[in-house]
Amino acid sequence: MDILSGVFSRVRSISNPAPAPPRGPNVAANFDSRTTSLARKPSDTSIPEPPKIQIQPTADTQQDIVKLSVLKSMAFSPCITLQAKEHVQVSLQHLDNLKCGTLTIRGRVWLLRMRAGRDQMQQRRDTQCYQRLKKAQVSPIHLDQIQKDLDRTYPQYAIFHEATFQKAMSDVLHAIAAYRPEVGYCQGMGYIVGFLNTLMTEEDTFWFVIQMMDKLGMSNYWSPSLTALPKSFFLIEKLIDTHLPRLGRHFKETGMCPSMYATPWIMTLFLYNYSIPFVTRLWDLILYEGLYYVYVIALSILTAHEEDMLTMQMEDLMSLLQPSSRRGEKEQDVEEVLRRANRMKFSVHASLVKFEDQWLQQQLTKEGMSMHATI
Repeated sequence: MDILSGVFSRVRSISNPAPAPPRGPNVAANFDSRTTSLARKPSDTSIPEPPKIQIQPTADTQQDIVKLSVLKSMAFSPCITLQAKEHVQVSLQHLDNLKCGTLTIRGRVWLLRMRAGRDQMQQRRDTQCYQRLKKAQVSPIHLDQIQKDLDRTYPQYAIFHEATFQKAMSDVLHAIAAYRPEVGYCQGMGYIVGFLNTLMTEEDTFWFVIQMMDKLGMSNYWSPSLTALPKSFFLIEKLIDTHLPRLGRHFKETGMCPSMYATPWIMTLFLYNYSIPFVTRLWDLILYEGLYYVYVIALSILTAHEEDMLTMQMEDLMSLLQPSSRRGEKEQDVEEVLRRANRMKFSVHASLVKFEDQWLQQQLTKEGMSMHATI
């Protein structure tokens, strides 16, 4: 059974939701309180410049400091030098050398970027918090699902099925369910946790995921109701219609909709469909730019395949848009994906600003009509 089958069944149910019950006279306030903007705050009408990152090296040796400077330049620029590109290929392609729970240079950079380091989070001042959460009471439903999904996570990589890796994944997922019971456990979270465990310690992974929920808004995707997914599907469809109009028309003619191919892209930030080396580079940019960059990358991937997809029917489209590194399928050049994304990011961001306003107005209209019908 596919690890995301439960998620896909819930996606189908939210594609045709029942009318929402009235939430009181202040419809706008009620809706706004549960809406997380991926691109901007409603009052922000400008496209921000990329934020400036202040990274304090914590490496113990001069060699580590040199590596940190290389990774810093790579993580925050899609147009990297050949020397830097070769450096990351050497370090990532040897997946047999992955270790569980070891803090790497890249892991340090990402922790600092997400403000998840020990000195950056108030919650981490309690050094025993994570240890207690690993043993805290959690819903048996979540515990059972976590154990079932361990063997189905990264089946293509034998190292993730070693006892040490699986114990670490189980402990982190248990702690997350205990710390954020309103989210609990969602299928696909294991891909995130397992991946991060190769870059940092268990405890670092736990707090990193908590920051992903709070700062990137991922809790709205992993919650039982999958609150943010309908909005993401709307945004992706609008982006395709605007930036790839021929493909948008073809998708409508063949019955393709974003919920059929984009769910794992969003829920696992591409980890479900692509290899770890490939996704590592995508995450460098997503963590730097923000969650809106998921849409930029998605459009970059679609742009690369546009001409081929215009001749395909649904079955072939699904196969192309849902690749699997488990089958050893050839991937695009990730650096080309990022170069293309870098060229289109400002136009995509501007479109997202407009489409988010449209989405908000649609939801306000729906809730207003629902309220009027009950009066």
